[in-house]
Amino acid sequence: MNFSRFFHLICLVTMLFLQSCYYDNFTEIHPGASLANLCDSTKSVVSYANDIVPILNNSCGTTNACHNAPSLNNNNVDLSNYLGVQSQTAGYTLYHVVQWTPNYSKMPKGSQTKISDCNIALIRKWIDAGAPNN
Repeated sequence: MNFSRFFHLICLVTMLFLQSCYYDNFTEIHPGASLANLCDSTKSVVSYANDIVPILNNSCGTTNACHNAPSLNNNNVDLSNYLGVQSQTAGYTLYHVVQWTPNYSKMPKGSQTKISDCNIALIRKWIDAGAPNN
């Protein structure tokens, strides 16, 4: 076997090996997907702690990297606590950005799809109730 064939064989085996090791965790790539499956927009009371926080954490990733206090630059919004989230309910800003209303930023930023309609409905219901800290 000449060197050229040997080199091509090694390259082929290496490429196959690397491709076979590739692993995607669906919930890491689409963190809101599992939450969307559990969503119930028929609830009579939407809880900040039990409903809104998980939606925001799952939609922004597990570390909420764009909306936590240490990352606040370039006019980013702090969604790491109730007061920060509540401040975005005035004028329904939080609702409009997740609903992808024209003339509002689309959140989650860089996503090809918005969060589930059910989760958007929960956010709207929570805001309509006065955005309580419950």
